[in-house]
Amino acid sequence: MAAPGVWDEEFLVNAVTWSAQMTPVITALAGGRFAIAYTDYSRASLDGFTDFSDSAIRAQVFSSTGAACSTAV
Repeated sequence: MAAPGVWDEEFLVNAVTWSAQMTPVITALAGGRFAIAYTDYSRASLDGFTDFSDSAIRAQVFSSTGAACSTAV
């Protein structure tokens, strides 16, 4: 396994860029894919429903090239 380091250029993970998105966690998946989860404090709805909570946990899966394999949930 390669040593940790900069893999490529940075890319945007979060669908909402206003307010605060914090505490990212990255998990390696089979085939070089990876999942990133983070806490979103924007109160934004990604599924058409109103989010009245103070925060939400969002996650998304990416391919080994960094392309999104799913939508943020």
